[in-house]
Amino acid sequence: MRKNTYSVISVILIIAAILSFSINTYANEKTVKVAVVDYPNYIQMHDDGTVSGFAYEYLEEIRKFTKWNYSYIEMSYPEAVKAVENGKVDILAGCQYTDDSAKRCDFSKRDMGHGGTVLCVLLENNGYAYNDFTSFSGMRIATLKDSVRTQQANVFLKQYGSDVKFIEYDSDIDSKKALESGEVDAILMNDIRCESDLKVIARLSETPLYFMLNKNDPSIKKGIDYAQEQIHLENPYYESDLNNKYYSGILKQTALTESEKKFVFSSEPIKVAVSNDMKPMEYYDKKSGRYKGIVIDTFDLINKYTGLRFEYVERKGIEDTNYEMANNNLQLVASVNDNTYTSNKLDVKFTVPYYSNTVTAVANKKVDNYRDSSCRVVILQGYPSFDSIANDIGYKNVEYASSFEECVEKVNSGKADVTFVLSYSMDRLLKHKYYKNLVTLSLPYADFNFCIGVYKYTDERLVSVLNKALTQISQTSINKIVIENIQNNNDPKTFRDFIAENMVTILFFVSAAILLICIFIFRASVISKRVNEKLREALKKGEAANLAKDSFLSRMSHDMRTPMNAIIGLTYIGKDESTDEKSIEYFSQINKSAVFLLGLINDVLDMSKLESGNMTLHQQPYDINDFITQINSIIKPLCRKKKIEFINTVKGDIDIITDPIRFSQIFLNLLSNAVKFTPEGGKVEFSSEITMEDEKKIGLRFCVKDNGIGIKGSFMPHLYEPFAQENPEIDTHEEGTGLGLSIVKRTVDLMGGKINAESVLEKGTSFEVNLEFEKSDKKIKAASIEVNQDYSILSGKNILICEDHPLNTKIVKKMLEKYNMNVTCVPNGKEGVEIFSKTEKNHFDCILMDIRMPIMDGLKAAEIIRKIKKKGGDKVPIIAVTANAFEEDIQDAINVGMNAHIEKPINPQKMYSTIKEMIIKNNI
Repeated sequence: MRKNTYSVISVILIIAAILSFSINTYANEKTVKVAVVDYPNYIQMHDDGTVSGFAYEYLEEIRKFTKWNYSYIEMSYPEAVKAVENGKVDILAGCQYTDDSAKRCDFSKRDMGHGGTVLCVLLENNGYAYNDFTSFSGMRIATLKDSVRTQQANVFLKQYGSDVKFIEYDSDIDSKKALESGEVDAILMNDIRCESDLKVIARLSETPLYFMLNKNDPSIKKGIDYAQEQIHLENPYYESDLNNKYYSGILKQTALTESEKKFVFSSEPIKVAVSNDMKPMEYYDKKSGRYKGIVIDTFDLINKYTGLRFEYVERKGIEDTNYEMANNNLQLVASVNDNTYTSNKLDVKFTVPYYSNTVTAVANKKVDNYRDSSCRVVILQGYPSFDSIANDIGYKNVEYASSFEECVEKVNSGKADVTFVLSYSMDRLLKHKYYKNLVTLSLPYADFNFCIGVYKYTDERLVSVLNKALTQISQTSINKIVIENIQNNNDPKTFRDFIAENMVTILFFVSAAILLICIFIFRASVISKRVNEKLREALKKGEAANLAKDSFLSRMSHDMRTPMNAIIGLTYIGKDESTDEKSIEYFSQINKSAVFLLGLINDVLDMSKLESGNMTLHQQPYDINDFITQINSIIKPLCRKKKIEFINTVKGDIDIITDPIRFSQIFLNLLSNAVKFTPEGGKVEFSSEITMEDEKKIGLRFCVKDNGIGIKGSFMPHLYEPFAQENPEIDTHEEGTGLGLSIVKRTVDLMGGKINAESVLEKGTSFEVNLEFEKSDKKIKAASIEVNQDYSILSGKNILICEDHPLNTKIVKKMLEKYNMNVTCVPNGKEGVEIFSKTEKNHFDCILMDIRMPIMDGLKAAEIIRKIKKKGGDKVPIIAVTANAFEEDIQDAINVGMNAHIEKPINPQKMYSTIKEMIIKNNI
C-alpha cells in the first residue's frame, strides 16, 4: 500500500515538474507583436495609442498566464496576414482556419469564438429585406482583396439565384468609404467587423475564429494554447460573455424580412396610449398641441428605422386601456414595466426594454411611517407597476390621479400621505418652493424598465418589427434623447419662484445699479477733466498722480462691474430657466443692453488710461496661430449672421513677443467695424505680410479691407477722435460707442506702430497697421472656451465661494449647481480661511475667490490658504472671480498663488471651462 502511495506521489511530482518547465518556456516577460486591424468593437487603436475591443480584452486575459508584454502595431488585414506569415508579427486575432494558411502560419488549438460571414448595408438603407436573396441580383458588393470569404459567398449566393458583382478593395477602410459614397451597395464581411452604423441583410455562413500565430516562434502557440485552457477552466463561457459585452446590440441590427416590410407598408397609423403628464418621459405640450418627451422621441427613431407611423392618444386607467385595445381602438401602450403584475393587469406582451428609471416614494413630512398600511396613497392611473408597489407594501387606502403633479399636490397639501413618482419627474416637480412639506424616500426593488406594451392579439410581426428597431437604437442615441429632454423640461415656475422670493431685493438692486452706473459715468466724465487738469499741474510730482488715477480707475472698474455682474448673471439664469418665449426674448434684450453698457464702461476706462499715459503693455510670447483662431471664432459668426464673405489669409507659425490682449483688441475693433459697415452679401478681408526680418525682430503689415459703405473724405481727419461719428443714425442703430478707433490708434502708437486708412464712399475702406516685434522661441497656446463642451466631470465636485455680495453669491451658486456641483458660500476671506482649515484634507476641489471683501480680502485669504498644506491648501485651485479686471489686478492675484482670473460680469462658459481645466490639471 505504501509502495503504491509513493508511486502516485512520484508521478504527480514528475507531472508538476514537466508542467513547470513547460510553463516557464513561454511564461516569461517577452515582448509579443500584435497586429491591430482597426475593427471597432473587436480590436482598434485610438488616436492616443490605446487599444480596445473583444480581442484586446482576450489578449489581456491571456497575459495573466503568459506574462507577455504586447507591442501593438496598426495595419490593414491583408498586411497583417502577410506580416504573420513573414514572422514580422506574432499574433493576429479573429482569423478563419484554412489548410493553405496553416502551411505558412500556426493557429491556436482552441477557437476564440465564432464569426459569421454577413452582408451589410448602411443602417438607414431600407431597400433590402432580410435574407431576400432574389432582390440581391445586380448588387455591387465590397470585399477585401484575396479574401477567402469572397469565393464562399459567391457560391452561396448563386445557389439562391443571386447574381452579384464583387469589387475588391485593399483595406476595410476603403470598403467602408465605398459604401458611404454609394460606389457599392453592400459590404461582405466577418460579423466581428460590424459597427453601429451598419445593418445585416443576410447571414451566409458561420465559422470558428482562431489566433493566427508566427510559425517561426513555437513558444507563441504554446503560450496561447496553455492560456486558453486555463481561461476555460475558470470560465467555460468566456468567449460568449465577451461577445455579449461587445456585440449584443450591434449584431441584432438586422433588416426587416419581406413579410415584415409588407406589414409596415400596409399598416395604418398605429394608436399609442401616452400619459398626458409624466415629464420628461411622456406628456402633452399644450403650446404646440403635440405629445413630447423621451418616449415620443424614441418612437420617432422607430419610425425612422422602420417606416411605422404612430398616432398618440391619452392614456387612461387600466380597465379603459384594456377596453380600447379589445375594440381595436388602441394597439400599443407607450411605456410599461416588464413585470408579471403588469402583464396580468394589462392585456399586453412586452418588447425589449429601451430605457430604465427608478421609482421613488414621496411622503408628507408629517407622516411618521410611510410604510404603514393605513397611509392614504395616491398613484398615477393606468400604471400597474405603481399598483404593484402599493400591493407589496400592503397599502389598503389607494386612490388614483390623472397626473404626477396632482399626486404630488395632494401629498403636499395633506390630502394624501404618500405617492410614487419616477426619479426624473420628481426632480422637476420638487424644485418648486411650494413643495416644502415633502420628503423623498427610496424604495427597494423599484426599477422601472421601459418597454412598449403590444396588445396580446396584435399581429406578431408588429412585435418583431418594434424589437428590431429598438435593438438598432444605440445607447448613445437614448442618452442624447434623455439629456435633451431633461434640459428642455426645466419647470418654468423655477425662475418665477426665484423672482418671487427676491422681488423687493432685485427691484431695489436693479434700480440702484442703473442709478449708480449713470452716476459713475457722469462722475467719470467730470473727474476725468479734473484729473487731466491736475495732472498738468502735477507733472513735477511724477508718478504720484498716475498712481492716484490708477487707483481711481481700479475702484471705478470694480464698482461698475459689480452691479453689472448681477444684471448679466440674472439674464443668464432667466434665459436658462424660462420656457416662455416672450420672457426669453426680454432676457435676451436685457442681456444685449447690459453687454453694450459693459463694453461702453470698458472703452471709457481704456480710453482714460490711454489718454493719461497710464496704459502699460504686458509683453509675453505669443503664437500668431492662436491669434488667427481667436479672430476666426469671433468674426466668422458675425459674418455668417449678415451673410458676408470673410477671407482670412493672415500668415501663421510666427512667434512674437507682444501684449496679446492689446494686440488682439486692435484687429477685433477694426474687423468688427468692417462687418458693421458692410451690407449683406459683401466681403471682409484680413491679410498680413512680412515687411522686414532679422535674427531678433520681425515687421508685419496687417490689412483689414471691406467693400462696405465707405467714409467721406471730409470725415477722414476726424477718424480717430473720441466719440466722433460720421453717420450717427447708423452708428446708433449698430450700438457703437464711438471709442473703438480712438483706442486702436492710441494702442498702435503705444506699441510703436503706424496705422493708415483709405476709403472710397460706397466702395469700401481699408486699414493698414504696421507693427514691429521681437521674435520669440516660445509658444503659449490660448485657452479656448467651448460653448458645448462636456462638463460632466464637474458633477459632485465641492466648490468654495468667497464673495461678499449676497446676490452675486446666489447667482454664481445657481450657475454651479446647474452642473450638480456642491457649493459652500462664505461672505469674506476670513471665513473662507476658517472653513477651509476645518474641513478634511482635499475636501474642496476648487475655490472661487473675490478680491475686494470686508474683514479679509481675497489676496490675503489666498496667501494664507496656500500655507495650510496639511489640508491641501498648497494644491487646491484658487480662481479669482472679481470686478478688478486690470492687468495689474490679474498679476496681483497670480503673485499670491491664485491659478486663474475670471472677471466680472461672469461669462458662465468661461467659468465652467476654467474650473474644469483647473480640476483636470490638479488630477482631481
